[in-house]
Amino acid sequence: MANLASVVRSPQALAQILQPEQNVCLLRRALPVALTGGLAGLADAPAFERKRVVRSVVDLAWLAEPLGPGRAALMVPDLSRWFAAFHALSGGVPAVGSVSVTRHDDCRKFHVDWVGLRLIVTYVGPGTEWVSNDGVHRPALHANWRSLAAINRRIVPDPRRVMAAAAGDVLVLKGESYPGNAGLGAVHRSPPIAERGGVRFLFKLTSPSTHCEDAECTIDHDAPSAV
Repeated sequence: MANLASVVRSPQALAQILQPEQNVCLLRRALPVALTGGLAGLADAPAFERKRVVRSVVDLAWLAEPLGPGRAALMVPDLSRWFAAFHALSGGVPAVGSVSVTRHDDCRKFHVDWVGLRLIVTYVGPGTEWVSNDGVHRPALHANWRSLAAINRRIVPDPRRVMAAAAGDVLVLKGESYPGNAGLGAVHRSPPIAERGGVRFLFKLTSPSTHCEDAECTIDHDAPSAV
């Protein structure tokens, strides 16, 4: 399959995701020193997730509010930076934002998302894992399964092909609902953390599925029933 993954070094280069042959674009970056210090101790914070359609910095501040006043104020400028970048990439369509702290193994099966574009920044903990198309056996994505380990081995036969974002990296994924990308959505998963008592702090922005007509919808839709 032609769709490729790119690792880039500048925020402007994230625009490579708009090229038809790209379905993953990762910006490698170190977390700003102020954020690193401000997020110390987050492992003890209560788990939460907040989600809403984001139109302004006010919405971003609301998403970060459960972090506490100090951490939220520290985070909003960085969230705003990536919201502006995503707004440009998605052509200004409504974006659903979420901020979460989790200690669970979320989405550990390799899968695709039924969305347009999705931006993910992991601020604390291991980042999202993904596999380029030539490392994926796509028919297995929709196969029945009982064993998580077994189905992941079917989807990604060679574990050496699995790539991972690091804390601070900006990952942009092209989903199944992106125009012209049906059958080529970026294959990815959340890393396992629960067994070793890990924690992740994430920020996500999503342009909604074309199968949903509600611009205010904050639900992650599965494949349409006809598929």
